[in-house]
Amino acid sequence: YRLYAEECINALRAAIAENPEGGDEAVTRRLLLGELHRRLANFAHAEAVFQALEQDSAVMANKVHAAIVRYQLELLAQKDSAGHRVPRVE
Repeated sequence: YRLYAEECINALRAAIAENPEGGDEAVTRRLLLGELHRRLANFAHAEAVFQALEQDSAVMANKVHAAIVRYQLELLAQKDSAGHRVPRVE
């Protein structure tokens, strides 16, 4: 898993650098980047990603994105690197 996740992190970083503009696809890349860092217990990197997303008003205006960001920050506060389902957003 670690090798796969590290390769994905590198690919996501490259994709983000190529297209730093907003939009759902860019947000999804950033969410996935943070998730992979958290799952690999790279908590400082994951926290930086999710804190930046939390400061982005366009991201937080989307209920689903906001729920993911908040949940990931909760998991990071607990130093939790396990897999989790994001609670349902209504």
